[in-house]
Amino acid sequence: MTILPKIAKDIINAYDQKILPNAILLLGEKFSSKKVSAIELAKKILNEKNLTNPNLLIFSNIDTIETKAHLSVDSHKVINRYLEYIKTIIFTKCYFSNEKNLKKIEKNINYINSVYYKKEYNIKIKNELIKNIENINKELNHSITIYNIKKIQTWIFSEKEKPKVIYINEIENLSFNVHNSLLKILEEPPLNIYFILAARNKNKIPKTILSRLRIYNFAKPERNLEIQRFKESFLINKDITIEEYFASFYKEESKKIKKELIKILNIIKEKKSIFNLEEIDFIKDDQSLKIFLNELTINIRKDFLENKININQYLKYTEHLKNIYKYRPYNQNKKLIIENLMLNYEEI
Repeated sequence: MTILPKIAKDIINAYDQKILPNAILLLGEKFSSKKVSAIELAKKILNEKNLTNPNLLIFSNIDTIETKAHLSVDSHKVINRYLEYIKTIIFTKCYFSNEKNLKKIEKNINYINSVYYKKEYNIKIKNELIKNIENINKELNHSITIYNIKKIQTWIFSEKEKPKVIYINEIENLSFNVHNSLLKILEEPPLNIYFILAARNKNKIPKTILSRLRIYNFAKPERNLEIQRFKESFLINKDITIEEYFASFYKEESKKIKKELIKILNIIKEKKSIFNLEEIDFIKDDQSLKIFLNELTINIRKDFLENKININQYLKYTEHLKNIYKYRPYNQNKKLIIENLMLNYEEI
């Protein structure tokens, strides 16, 4: 049985008592159990044990580090449950998208489906799954567009007798126009539709949207509950938290990003410019970009201390990086960020 915080149990209890509104916001930091709570609530509403239901949509990014962590365990149950989550994200994006890249990932999707139904997970298959999911993540644009919202609007008014759930993660990072389009649906959602929205920063969400949501504040769990939930998820016996566990994967990812960083800096130094960016096998998920920016910051400081760049160059580079950290929208094209960084380097 999935271990849930008290607030998640209260939400599910409100649904059972038929007093849960059609649109709610789960507000809290990372590792505060928003996602697992949203999933359990969705299962309850749809009366399903699994996530693979055509009446469930999940709009979220795919964290490749999280993927590697879940697929590294020995439990087939844990892996299968995670694949259900991945499959639902992919189904949502493919079904509600006009992406031209979908044909590129058809083989990847078919492979994930075949493994999911066979439920055979040896080391070779796990590694192949990771490769397929990473490739899908590179090809799919996970940002929500107005086109997606319009298709959702058509979808929710079909088969009105069936309950449907739409889970959108990190809604604070949606664009202004998408927020406005979403607002129109939230104003009068059909009785059979449930919106489960999640966010970390309430201040970035328009007040017009907040006024139409019941907000549930998720706090980071106590240490013992966090360890208990982590052990249940990953079948780990020793006392280690989920942050410490994922940190080991981020450390490995950091080594790879360092190599990518060296390649990019060499391209800049050789004046090959952005046209050679395709040489870089840069993973475009959000966490990998953070690691890349951290490594770039360290590299710039090292160059300054070794007198490879002067004080003006150092200040310009670090100021540019600060702006990326501060204003980087979640759904911005990662390749574009790297290209802008390279152009900034070449200006001096």
